[in-house]
Amino acid sequence: MATAKKPPNPLEAEANDESVEFEFRGVKLTAPMGDAYPIEAIEAYEENKMVSFVKVMLGPAQMSKVSKELKTLKDLRELAEAMTAAQDTSLGE
Repeated sequence: MATAKKPPNPLEAEANDESVEFEFRGVKLTAPMGDAYPIEAIEAYEENKMVSFVKVMLGPAQMSKVSKELKTLKDLRELAEAMTAAQDTSLGE
């Protein structure tokens, strides 16, 4: 009998520099937590480059899974919000 994997507590995951799972329009994705953030993502965030930030955080394989869903800024914001909500952070709002 298979047991469903319990998603990590975002605070525990961050403390262990793990990744966190989240879902965007039916697609399961993962993103890094805490000190595992890629430097390129931090730079993109500091420069307010949301597209670059999301691309780096997800990587090419995951971006290819969701690229068909990203047609507008609203779509991109929804993806970024799903990711940051799973990380229990905000986009500086």
